Amino acid sequence: MNLAACRTDRLALSEWNGETVVALGPVDVDPKIPRSHVLSIPKLQFVNPAKLCARLPEAFWERKVLFVLPAEADKEEAQATLLVQKHVLARVYLAFFHRRPMSEMDQTLTSLMGALKDPTRSLSQLRNYPWLLRYPLADKLRGLGAGRPALILLAGPSLQEILPRLPELAERCLVICIARTLRPCLEAGVEPDFVIQYDTNMEQRQFYEGVPRLENTVLVCLSSAHVHPVAELFRGLFLRASFGQAFLPNSFVLRDGVEGSLIACLGLVEALGSSKVYVSGADLSWPGTGERYVGQGDNQAVEAGDRDVRAYTQDGMSVELGRRDNRLVHSSIGFIAAALKAGEAAAEISAATGASFYTLSEATLLPEKEFPPSALDEVLAQPPLDRAGLLAGLDRALAVREPIDLKSLWTFLHDNERGLRAYIDLFTLKRVDPASRKTIMDDPMVRVLSNMRGACWHRLNDPLRSAERLLVAWRDAYADARKFTLAHLLTAKKAPLLLLCAQDEEQQLRVLLERLIPGCVLAVRRSAILGHRGDQDDFFDDRHLPHLLADAELVLVSPKAMERHAHFWELAPDDKVIDLRALGPAVGSRDARK
Repeated sequence: MNLAACRTDRLALSEWNGETVVALGPVDVDPKIPRSHVLSIPKLQFVNPAKLCARLPEAFWERKVLFVLPAEADKEEAQATLLVQKHVLARVYLAFFHRRPMSEMDQTLTSLMGALKDPTRSLSQLRNYPWLLRYPLADKLRGLGAGRPALILLAGPSLQEILPRLPELAERCLVICIARTLRPCLEAGVEPDFVIQYDTNMEQRQFYEGVPRLENTVLVCLSSAHVHPVAELFRGLFLRASFGQAFLPNSFVLRDGVEGSLIACLGLVEALGSSKVYVSGADLSWPGTGERYVGQGDNQAVEAGDRDVRAYTQDGMSVELGRRDNRLVHSSIGFIAAALKAGEAAAEISAATGASFYTLSEATLLPEKEFPPSALDEVLAQPPLDRAGLLAGLDRALAVREPIDLKSLWTFLHDNERGLRAYIDLFTLKRVDPASRKTIMDDPMVRVLSNMRGACWHRLNDPLRSAERLLVAWRDAYADARKFTLAHLLTAKKAPLLLLCAQDEEQQLRVLLERLIPGCVLAVRRSAILGHRGDQDDFFDDRHLPHLLADAELVLVSPKAMERHAHFWELAPDDKVIDLRALGPAVGSRDARK
């Protein structure tokens, strides 16, 4: 926890517990408290809070922060105090984010994960390979929004205010959602143009449950986001950055930040070149008795009136403060950091491109200078959007192929897969060897479990078994990525790919595989009931599977072919087999096991 409860007027030595003390205004801090732990700003009007926080030593942010405030402040003093507090709280958040306990990475883990210290991100990236190998980086979007206003939909309660008029707004603006606002957008009758998925938490998948295929929507995502179960819901996808400079040497990186999805949305409109950007649902706050997100109940905040709007912290990470609509609300240090970072990003983009940014509600923590208010009627006064032209531009951009070094990539994946197979054998022996039981808990594969994001991972009651299962999942993910890479290598050599499927699956799979592996030549064999047409060249039954598997460099197997011949696949070597259920619910359900 990074915050201590505020004190007013004075702080005695007996009340101090080693925190960093931030004294704002004419307050009394016991001189016995070490000065190395005290930041005192008696006259706030002479301070640039951003520059101040930037030059303070890191030790300030490694401790809890405790504010000491005058018991009373007039309106001008309160606003000056609040601005400094926001910058301090944002800096506390960054320190918390970067200080999150992480297991040290040894050479094995570094080879497997690169810069991805959370193994769930590595697993997601590997499982995303069918799309990483096919789709381009987001630099291909440059200029597609020129002359087109953009509307960003975030998940704060104020989003509810515009949903009834969203179809009208969508006629004039590019519509950009995050995962949490996709469903409200669809329920309002609008298919968004873009969905941003930068959050790598696997639980984000729930926001796509029951969502139909979105023919006119593209996904913009991190290569390590958990998108493989949902990627085929979209027209296509764009990647924020290369999944590895050694294999895809494109240095472009779409703007984002650890402060949240709003920064990613601003990075997208920057790339698109939109001249006007409207933001809805950026409350970044909630009433004390309300909920954080749209559609979760009563969210009427208390009118501030003449009450104190300065930020009052409680033990932990929660803050009560005044919002720009003169309401008293609760927020988190992460939301406060996001508001400040959004202001900085908007100012930078505006200076570089001339774009202007607006909020559609005053129920927000966004800074008013960078995000002045705009009425809905101002948005509706924009000319109608040429969405057909937008889709044509998106299709041209989606068709671009990145110059991936497939041979080097295949070798990298193959070597790590082989290394994991050996590691699994060694780990299993260590588990059953009494002499190793005292040291196995310090094995890198056990320790790295602590790096996994999500509360569920921190409650594993059998870390040895969980580490073993992680190793197996990692091996399988590397194997699948290697085989999809091989499919592209074979296609480049114009070698046919053997596809085993049921007759009623063939057309859908042809369309899907041509989209993911452009130019692929499919040699199709259709599954037959044993003894019925199994001897015809374009059919097969289980008698033919051993030699088909032996003769082919790679075998693509459909969901129905997998299920009908499960008795064979369960025992057969799988180093050549691509189970197409890996492509998610669009073609099957293997992903449910992962």
